[in-house]
Amino acid sequence: MKRPNFLFIMTDTQATNMVGCYSGKPLNTQNIDSLAAEGIRFNSAYTCSPVCTPARAGLFTGIYANQSGPWTNNVAPGKKHLHYGRYLRMRAITPVTSANGISTVMTISALASVRRSGTLITGSMGRTTLAN
Repeated sequence: MKRPNFLFIMTDTQATNMVGCYSGKPLNTQNIDSLAAEGIRFNSAYTCSPVCTPARAGLFTGIYANQSGPWTNNVAPGKKHLHYGRYLRMRAITPVTSANGISTVMTISALASVRRSGTLITGSMGRTTLAN
């Protein structure tokens, strides 16, 4: 079976009116605009949490924030809830495999091992500038 080929871009606090391909003007997003012109544009969104850390935990694990544990961005030591990375490592969230054999859930440690193996490529598209 041929492995899927996709690019996932995750940004923080970015609305569609900030990206050129969606008629946004505030930021220079020429690389994202180029990808949109050559591929598929994302037109709807869902998040399991309006707060970034629980939303990321949901993305990494495939589990809703109210079930995985992280509810806030960061919790001080000694409080009831742990920081989400430590909490997920302690729970040893088990990956789920879809019908076609592709892992749909990844623990933080599994993500780190994939990154070390060179099969996950991360990076920055360069400096983003505000338009005048």
